[in-house]
Amino acid sequence: MPDTRRKLPIGRYRAVGGLALTLYASYIAAQVTLDGTLGRAEPLAGPNYAITADRGQQVGGNLFHSFQTFSLQQGESATFSGPASVNNIIGRVTGGQVSHIDGVVRSTIPGANLYLLNPAGILFGENARLEVFGAFHASTAGYLRLGDNGRFDAVHPDHSVLTVAPVEAFGFLDPTPGPITVQGSRLQVPDGQTLSLLGGDLTVTNGTLYASAGRLNLATVGSAGEIVPTAQGLELRGFDQRGTFTLTHTATPRPTVDLGASFGLVELGDLDVSGAGGGAIFIRGGQWLNQNGWVFADTYGSQSGGGMDVALGGEMRLTGDARLTAATLHTGQAGDITLDVGTLRLDEGAFISTAAWFDNLQDGGGGDLTVNARDAVVISGANSRGEPSALSADALDHSKGDAGSIRVTTPVLVIQQGGAIQSTALGLGAGGDITLQAETVLVQSGGYVSTSTSGPQEAGAIVVETGTLALTSGGQIATTTQLSAGQGGDLRVNAREAVIITGVSAEGGFVSGIYASALSEATGNAGAIQVVAPQLTLDHFGQITGEAEQTSGGVITLQVDHIKLLNNSQITSSVQGNDRSDGGNVTLNSVNIVALNGSKITAQAKQGRGGNILVNANVFLHDAANTADILNASSKVAGNDGVVELNAPEIDVSGNLTALPIRYLDLASRLAEHCDLVEYDERSSLIVKRYQSLPRAPDQSLS
Repeated sequence: MPDTRRKLPIGRYRAVGGLALTLYASYIAAQVTLDGTLGRAEPLAGPNYAITADRGQQVGGNLFHSFQTFSLQQGESATFSGPASVNNIIGRVTGGQVSHIDGVVRSTIPGANLYLLNPAGILFGENARLEVFGAFHASTAGYLRLGDNGRFDAVHPDHSVLTVAPVEAFGFLDPTPGPITVQGSRLQVPDGQTLSLLGGDLTVTNGTLYASAGRLNLATVGSAGEIVPTAQGLELRGFDQRGTFTLTHTATPRPTVDLGASFGLVELGDLDVSGAGGGAIFIRGGQWLNQNGWVFADTYGSQSGGGMDVALGGEMRLTGDARLTAATLHTGQAGDITLDVGTLRLDEGAFISTAAWFDNLQDGGGGDLTVNARDAVVISGANSRGEPSALSADALDHSKGDAGSIRVTTPVLVIQQGGAIQSTALGLGAGGDITLQAETVLVQSGGYVSTSTSGPQEAGAIVVETGTLALTSGGQIATTTQLSAGQGGDLRVNAREAVIITGVSAEGGFVSGIYASALSEATGNAGAIQVVAPQLTLDHFGQITGEAEQTSGGVITLQVDHIKLLNNSQITSSVQGNDRSDGGNVTLNSVNIVALNGSKITAQAKQGRGGNILVNANVFLHDAANTADILNASSKVAGNDGVVELNAPEIDVSGNLTALPIRYLDLASRLAEHCDLVEYDERSSLIVKRYQSLPRAPDQSLS
């Protein structure tokens, strides 16, 4: 049986237990200065800047402050204070200088949210820290819209209309909004609160944005428009251009958080909303480049996770150790991951996963993973540990919940060099289904799509809806049951044009094919395979296989107009072990079938009964001296052979095929230019008329 077993994803999860702004060691003038638009214009005394309510203006629950400059050096702090009636502290910077924050931004007002607005840009340095009781929102927007009629403007302060209404939108006026940079800092809000970074290009390097069981809002824009936070996410209104989000991690060790006796120290992600549940991440922008960055939205409690929602106008690229996970370690359901992008690329072992986590003896199930890519999805390569770049939805060891499903919709899907889309059920729950919808699906060079189960429940099904499916150089689509009573998942391919299966991987370890397998220690049956297409070509050892070691072989049904089996390719549903299980049935409904050069269609068994083979076709062309050499439903036990029913006229071309001599044409004259361009002062005209034929060579005339 060809090897369809792949490296399992257990080690992939966290361990339990545009304008570049440079941060200098010191600033020429690190200061907090009031601009005078809401009171006196004066610098405040540092290094611990006290920003009291009388320095600004309070309207209802909103406390407004206006600064000429707002920057903090290492060891400095800015503390906002005021009455308990304040719900929102809203500060703007109007002086046109970037805010360099390498100290502590603090609020002493219980439950108050803090807004910091600077259109010129904001940089959080390595020592930046938040000490707030509510949410924190940093933005390079030009104004904040307050309800329907209010406005707090940082570009044109005199246009402001201060009201009691809460912030409803972040408005951008500049065609090139200021950037936001996080360099090595850990920005954290209280549990259940929101952390927002909304601006031009966003860069996070070795930093941590942490909102346990809360919400992360990240948006990068490149023109004028409005960002509107909603309960469902972030709406971008009126933007012609969007910005770039760059997430990079190179530092070790990673920061940790202590989750108490149940989980101990847990590594933090670069972006992390994990907690008791409900944490959600919303990302909007043009493109997202993630190099080794970790993004986590896991739930440790009974509340379901909020998951991740990413919407980009361009490319989303994850490389190296980059990972996105929405997992559950308790009774709460894991959140979903939804990606709506131009192109999705996963390289060098990067992966995106929803999971019911290992050692989770609770009922929480994995979330769904949905990818909508307007241009392409490319999944390529593996990391140095041999772990593939992958989209995965797993129910891992000892988990009780089911795995979620995976759905990918795109014009072009490429899975190569060991990359994968996979759903694995290693615990007590069922595997998740995989649905692929693409005009072209190319799985090559050891890439694979798989569902598998090692538990009592079924593996997920695989459905491929495509124009053309090509499995080459060891590319595989497989459903597997192993070590358990779980049934293998069914596999269905609907191709509007063609299915092509050919070749083996460069190392020879993987044979291109569609597989439904039950391995040696499995007691569950292999799944069924169905292929519907106008054309099916199997070449150079290509396979469609429904095999079992001890249980019954899988059922194979092909509804294909034209089937070609060439060069030792095969369609088989057989039992390889010594158990008394029967071979599976194979049904081919076709207009014509060609089987040449050692290709076979089999449904064999050893101790049990051979499966049945039914072939309905207008023509069955083969090169075997005996049809039984092509169609074989035999058993090792006498009298247990299956039935072979061939409803087609046979054309035996054995002995009539001759290898043609290889002789290359001399194309020198064939490729000659038909006419040369010569420069003259006067131009002639060209009139094109239809002739009955073309000249046999470029140097001959039409007459």
